[in-house]
Amino acid sequence: MEKQLGIATGNCHKFFTPKDHNKIVSLLKPIIEKHNLKAIELTYAFTEELSIEITEKTCKTLKGKTVSIHAPFVGEYADDKETHELMKKLASIYLRTNAILLLIHPTLFSDVSFIKKLEEQYNINIATELLGPRDMKLNDFLNLLENSNINFVLDVGHAEEFPYDDMEKLVNKYKDRICELHLHKVIDGHTHCTFSKGGISKALELTKDFNVPMIIEEEFEEDDIEGIKTEIEFLKEVLQQ
Repeated sequence: MEKQLGIATGNCHKFFTPKDHNKIVSLLKPIIEKHNLKAIELTYAFTEELSIEITEKTCKTLKGKTVSIHAPFVGEYADDKETHELMKKLASIYLRTNAILLLIHPTLFSDVSFIKKLEEQYNINIATELLGPRDMKLNDFLNLLENSNINFVLDVGHAEEFPYDDMEKLVNKYKDRICELHLHKVIDGHTHCTFSKGGISKALELTKDFNVPMIIEEEFEEDDIEGIKTEIEFLKEVLQQ
């Protein structure tokens, strides 16, 4: 089974100011083609990034790829004017790029039933994400899963921050609801670093055979294209083992 390895535009957030997803996708295009990457995540960390519209050229580059969208970090996704204005913009990008999911952090909404209403209203699939203990207790995340049918992205870096037995139970119980993986190591409870420097994690070993998009979500210094290439080559070799 060929793995669905992909990359997030968030890897290159230091490359352009302001952050321009069109420029990032254009920069990554030769790498995507050379390494036959199957997926890409458009990582919108801040609402200001939405002011730069996705171009037709970018949509053409994304055609045939599995696209996901990481929603901005706002105060809260709630039934208010600000949320609906934001959702209209995100839904437009979702439609134009043929995305398969919109990711919203679980700490950014208090009512999962409202998230389901957003799915219906804007005709999109919304998933949430496992965060580290600094942001959300594992029991709170498990309660969210127990009391809803929302799918989620398993962040293997943050999964590694929890006891292995707890992580293994979560993965085994909810594997059918894991719709994507985020690949990175975590240092100091927050900073994303590469596997090629930090070593393979138990969480990656546990999930590397999953048939879902596997998105490299790390942090590279400005213009470190060679670092991105090295990480892709390293992970492709690991995922084939």
